[in-house]
Amino acid sequence: MNNKNSMDMRSQHFETLPAAITLTIENPLPRKGLSCVEKDSDISTCEFELIYENAPIGCFVINAEKKIIKFNREAENIFGYSSEEMLGKNLTALIPERYKNFHNKAFGGVMGQSENKSKTYEFIAQRKNGDEFPAELSFSLIKECKHPFMVVTIRDISHRKGLETEMKERTDVLQDYLKLHNQWLVETEQKYNILFTASKTGLFYLKEDATVLNLNTVAEEILGKDKSTIIGTPVTGIMPEREQHRAHEIVKKIFRDIINYKAEKVMEGFVVNSQGREVPVEFCFKKIENGADGSIVCMVKDMSTVKQIENQLIKSQKFEGLGLLIGGMVHNFKNIMASIMGYASLMKTMVAGDEKLCRYLNIIETSCARASDLSREVLTIGRKQDAERKVLNMNTVAERSIVLFEQCIDRRFAINKDLAPALNKCELNESQIEQVLLNLLLNARDAMSDGGEIYVSTQNIYINQEACKDYQNVTGGSFVEILVKDSGMGISHDVQTKIFDPFFTTKEEGKGTGLGLSTVDRIVKNHRGFIRVFSKEGEGATFRIYLPSVENAVDDAQDKEKSRNPRKGLETILAVDDENKVIRMISDYLGGLGYNILSASDGREAVELFTENKNNIDLIILDLVMPSMNGYEAFKEIKAIDPSTKIILCTGHAADDSIQEMLGSGVNGLLKKPYRVEDLSRAIRLVLDEQAAGVSQYQQ
Repeated sequence: MNNKNSMDMRSQHFETLPAAITLTIENPLPRKGLSCVEKDSDISTCEFELIYENAPIGCFVINAEKKIIKFNREAENIFGYSSEEMLGKNLTALIPERYKNFHNKAFGGVMGQSENKSKTYEFIAQRKNGDEFPAELSFSLIKECKHPFMVVTIRDISHRKGLETEMKERTDVLQDYLKLHNQWLVETEQKYNILFTASKTGLFYLKEDATVLNLNTVAEEILGKDKSTIIGTPVTGIMPEREQHRAHEIVKKIFRDIINYKAEKVMEGFVVNSQGREVPVEFCFKKIENGADGSIVCMVKDMSTVKQIENQLIKSQKFEGLGLLIGGMVHNFKNIMASIMGYASLMKTMVAGDEKLCRYLNIIETSCARASDLSREVLTIGRKQDAERKVLNMNTVAERSIVLFEQCIDRRFAINKDLAPALNKCELNESQIEQVLLNLLLNARDAMSDGGEIYVSTQNIYINQEACKDYQNVTGGSFVEILVKDSGMGISHDVQTKIFDPFFTTKEEGKGTGLGLSTVDRIVKNHRGFIRVFSKEGEGATFRIYLPSVENAVDDAQDKEKSRNPRKGLETILAVDDENKVIRMISDYLGGLGYNILSASDGREAVELFTENKNNIDLIILDLVMPSMNGYEAFKEIKAIDPSTKIILCTGHAADDSIQEMLGSGVNGLLKKPYRVEDLSRAIRLVLDEQAAGVSQYQQ
């Protein structure tokens, strides 16, 4: 339908309407003070009709009965209805069913006004195809005409609503982000407070003028002062007075560097605690990015323990150097002991009927064995600690420890002992366990300044797995208990929790290293045992040591007694040692048993003799440490000549890497100096007779 025909149809329709409505059509928007039809108007009815029809906003007119009497083109575009379809229809035809009551109230509210009135609403409209859309509806009441009517304008605000929805969504996202950000700030502050208070390092927060703004609990503990006395004072005020001026200049330079260059600076120094004692510390200054007040953090680390360890390390290094020197001396000492013990053993075979002389020779042998043990303890100062363990009766070690301890006490002290007669055997490092017992006995003595009683006992005991669960590398089973009890002043509960810590001591400065009980604990744990302490203040202290026993074990000492009778032989033996007395003792003893003896004073001579007599030599007794060519080098050359050669290695040193390599490469036996001639004879027969017993049966 073209516009002209449409216009004609509208005109014909309008002519059939009541006069009042016709007047409304001729002048649909009359102004106040003007008649419904102005003859002198600048805009003709036709021109007004064109403006109305082509207005860029949806517009229609309704009468008092809510009947649509005019419907422009933009309204047609918005709703999809033609003007012909809508004229005479009720306004509610453009509204979804569920919203009609709302529009009736809105219409009635405007229509019932006593004068011209305009109101605007947002609502949901409905197109011809049933689609709903958001719209802005404006009602303008005109009451100046004979019959009031209402001009309605409508805008499709879908785009605006979309923008509003998008804006709301973005606002909601922003609100959620702000909530998350605020939550993060709260959590970060909580974490900061936790780290600040729970840190194991003393923390000071400083202003850029080096004034203390805050400090944590560890810093208070280091200083022994409440933070209220520190906050607001210069950080240099916690340092010794003699160093404050120099420290002030250093801190100024440090602050300049960390502020300008964002560097991290470390300074060593001292702080003075509440008792006036100077505590060695390490200061670490660092700038906090984006910080305001308290933008510089100073971490203060107590270096007391580190300094103690450094001092102990320096001493240890000195002892290590001394140990290397002593190691060479001990080697020569053991050679001397070997010759003394060997000749004493040889003399016993010659004076078997003289009990008194045999007793004297036994004393010499025992003294040599004890001297050897002492030399082994001396070697622990250096790096040549002997970790050899033997199956022993703990009573033997306890008896010897008590004898040694009795030389360190006076008549004010009494020692009572109760050693179980049928005590199980243990696999022990004899010198280490002796050190444990002596440490405990000496501590008991020191706990009784006015004298008292010390009680030592041993017993067999079974401990189940549940009782061992708190101790590492300890399983339930049969144990030997060693008890050391004193009647001294006792140990408080607080001290009991620390007594096995390295460097902890309750003794006066200079009278204790704090390493005694720490060493005891380490040795016991290395033996797969554990230690318990029972004490109350004023009631003495009891230390109970538990070491695992060995099932069906034979005491090494008893085993040796069964092997005292030497066996003779006719084989040729090459004895190699740089100590002439040892060579002569071996030659005299083995020669007396029928062996043919060749001797060499160093490794090079031994290789030459072996090369000349390799078809006749049945066994080589080889010393390890010798001039010109040592035993390790001689061993390799001899094995290169004849890999089947049988060799017994003799040494006073611990089994180091070279010895372990030799044992794995063809050494048939190992004898520790000093040794008894009976042990030498037994080792020779074990190797020559190729018994399957193993090296451990004749190690000394």
